[in-house]
Amino acid sequence: MASNPQKHLYPLKIALRAQKLLQGSLFYDIFVDTATGLYVRNTPNAERTIKDFLINNAGWNEENYETSWACFESYVKEFQSPIHQHAVYSMVSHWDWFISNLGKFIDFAEKSLSPEKETDKDLLKLNFKPFTKQIEIVKKETGIPLVIAPDTLDLIEEMDLVRNLGMHNEWEVDETYLRKTKVSQFKLGDKRVFDIPEVTKWHSAYLQLIGALASETAVRYAQVPKYE
Repeated sequence: MASNPQKHLYPLKIALRAQKLLQGSLFYDIFVDTATGLYVRNTPNAERTIKDFLINNAGWNEENYETSWACFESYVKEFQSPIHQHAVYSMVSHWDWFISNLGKFIDFAEKSLSPEKETDKDLLKLNFKPFTKQIEIVKKETGIPLVIAPDTLDLIEEMDLVRNLGMHNEWEVDETYLRKTKVSQFKLGDKRVFDIPEVTKWHSAYLQLIGALASETAVRYAQVPKYE
């Protein structure tokens, strides 16, 4: 293979978009978490200032605020890091967009190379498949080697498992999670908590995987017609 092989632009284009949004999701998490902490620490009567603003400028009333504040306290006590949880949901959604569009492109590219080939329905529904199944399907259909660090897929699979706990079980560890995870410090019924360093590892793994998938499919289908 030449040192600078020709590449199809479409996989690179969607990878760049997904990577930018993943970076934005992580930075939003870090920025809001940091800004909130700085504001609360450095602003006298910070909570009262926010309350006054909502009542005087946003149409709230005293009763509505106090009810909402009590619910907020219960929410934070139970879930600890809702801003980090938002980052997980956001990053997985950007991955789903990327892998869905990549699957459609691969289906188009394969039929361009082999017009008699039937549409692979799995490729057209990649975002509905479990993460590990998504990767299996792409590798099978394309034949790409997917050169990535050894722990990349494990990190993303863990994030996917954690996201599923959040979506379906309010972050509480269940038997499905325990059966599939390679993380050992949680037991049945625990809240699956995580912090910025762990989210950052997941984020880095996503960036690497998306980059590798885009680059290798772009080379594989370099001669395929333009695709939008």
